[in-house]
Amino acid sequence: MHSRFQLILERLLAYAIVISPPIAGAVTIVLLIRHRGKLGQVWRASWTLGVFALLGALGLISALLADSQRAAMQGLAGMLVLFIAWLVGWIAVDHPRRFWRDLQRGIGIVALVAAAAWVFRPFTLQFSAGPLTIPIAVPHDPVAVFGLGANGLGPLLVFGAVLALGRLHQHGSALERAEAVAISAIALATALVIGVRSAAWGALAGTLTLLLSTGQAGSLLVMLVILITAVTIYFRPEIWTSFIQIKDIAAEEQRLKVWGSALQMAADHPWIGVGPFHFLKANTRYMAGDPDLRLGLGPHNIYLRMMAEWGIPAALLLFAWLFSWPVRLWKRRMEIWRWSFVAGLIAYLVMGIFDDPLFTMHVSGPVLAGIGLASSDLARSPTA
Repeated sequence: MHSRFQLILERLLAYAIVISPPIAGAVTIVLLIRHRGKLGQVWRASWTLGVFALLGALGLISALLADSQRAAMQGLAGMLVLFIAWLVGWIAVDHPRRFWRDLQRGIGIVALVAAAAWVFRPFTLQFSAGPLTIPIAVPHDPVAVFGLGANGLGPLLVFGAVLALGRLHQHGSALERAEAVAISAIALATALVIGVRSAAWGALAGTLTLLLSTGQAGSLLVMLVILITAVTIYFRPEIWTSFIQIKDIAAEEQRLKVWGSALQMAADHPWIGVGPFHFLKANTRYMAGDPDLRLGLGPHNIYLRMMAEWGIPAALLLFAWLFSWPVRLWKRRMEIWRWSFVAGLIAYLVMGIFDDPLFTMHVSGPVLAGIGLASSDLARSPTA
């Protein structure tokens, strides 16, 4: 009975983490309580624990010196949630391969809903149960589903596509392989159709990372990504135009201005940044008087956001930790379910050059939970 209940919780988490983070948070609490006996083993993951402890200390100093402590504390809370996402994958998931498959299916559902929202736009769809309401599609944004716009959907869908590509190299039935191809195709095609230009680059980066596990046979995965992209472009030729030329010069110029503004923030506040969740507030000062300034425009770059808001040391810590996982899991790369999480992480980090999903829990939550899960046996080993 206990094992069955555990499996139900894990499967619920795999779907909820990409559909409704509040529900995922509640399930996470239950799972961590059930596995509280393993919490003492977190000291063996000294690299991860040290990184997040230092991030917390640097973030706290930055928050105390920021203009708004309330807003800054939200950033600290976001970093804590990222650590908890890693932790639940690391100690609280007992059926890793099942979670891996269910996570792909959850992202596949998001992709289907996003595709339907784009085709039948605009329409409203939401689920309500008492005080709980889950927005599924909203009329004011033709591609916003489950609370995610295009900039959030893109990294999530590509992450799911890469995970599903990895499943093609696991022993399984023909039906499972067909399902994996379908999830990859729908997720990547939807990301391209809704206008996420970095989707192809993220998918290729993740697929090339998979080649380190699959060898020459994995070249078929690269061909599959190219084929999915080509077919999508065939049915929507304007996608190709967005690749080879800039459609909105003003928007691109504004992006470059915002990137320059973020770099200037980091140069002016190199040690502690302007404060967690303070980029938009600070940007109104740094771009004051600019007639093209859009007050709601974020940095659209996870690296510049961390440097500007948290400072250069915190950014170096976080991204050194994230980029360390391909090295730390190198010896386990032939276990495709583990390595596909690494490949998904690489896709996420590549897309982070043009998107800012760092504190979007629908996106970063699955990525960090996946890394925690992929490293679980290794990290808890006394020899780790």
